[in-house]
Amino acid sequence: MKPPRGFDLVLLAALTLLWGVNWPLMKIGLHEFGPMTFRMATGLFGGAGLLLVALAMGERMAVPRAQWAPLFLAALLNYSIWQVLGGYGITHMDSGLASMLAFTMPLWAVVLSALFLGDRITRGRGAGLAFGLGGLAVLFSGSFAAIGAEPEGIPLMLGAALSWAAGTVYMKSVPWRNSVVSLTTWLILVGQLPVIAVTLAVEGAHWPDVSAEAWAALAYNVGPCFVFGYIAWFRILRAFPAPVAAISTLLIPCIGVASGALLLGERPGWRVIAALVLVMTAIAIVLEARLPRWKEKTAP
Repeated sequence: MKPPRGFDLVLLAALTLLWGVNWPLMKIGLHEFGPMTFRMATGLFGGAGLLLVALAMGERMAVPRAQWAPLFLAALLNYSIWQVLGGYGITHMDSGLASMLAFTMPLWAVVLSALFLGDRITRGRGAGLAFGLGGLAVLFSGSFAAIGAEPEGIPLMLGAALSWAAGTVYMKSVPWRNSVVSLTTWLILVGQLPVIAVTLAVEGAHWPDVSAEAWAALAYNVGPCFVFGYIAWFRILRAFPAPVAAISTLLIPCIGVASGALLLGERPGWRVIAALVLVMTAIAIVLEARLPRWKEKTAP
């Protein structure tokens, strides 16, 4: 396998930075627009942008009739529930802690894969689960005031991570016929329908008067994080082995914690920092377990 070109390495670093910084910026937009209005606007504009890109690339957008039902379920798990729970969860806690809880997804994916796909939990995966659960235990070891004034955010973010994990496992069980770009575009467009319904029911059909900072947060989410982010991710998956690309995402919550401190003045206590280290170690162990298999396949 040829080593990735320099541009792809720069692209990977840029994507990690953009998605990490997005967590505190997203909190600004969610607070002023309203959690669901912000999520709905991001999905509508971002989904439209992805659709235009897919059409410009000449992607085949037709979905086989038999795959519409799996597509709706995958969109619900991977996008709709994630957007709703995550949108409300981040408004109840520091953005750095929210990003850390969101990226516990690989841990839950290991458990769900063992239950529903028959994947064996190896020693590496078991160690990863132990580290991850230890990190969550550290978070709950103190008073609620030590982990945020409103503890409702923790179950919301964990629910979002669980839904994302369930969606990931479900995606593996379906033999999709569409390309990655086409399928992702449809997942977002279809998954946006429940988000719109929840937004209209909870926050109503209105456009709030927000600050320039909130508009900037929305623009950042739509452009760099949504449209550019997905395009960059697809290219990275072609340039890097999938396990290496996945491991690179472990830097995102670390950047989320650091940028939250810089942009929002958040002060993560020792419990949050200790839990961050444990959870990042856990996810690294879980994903690293896949590397030997890849090395065997690519060895000369």
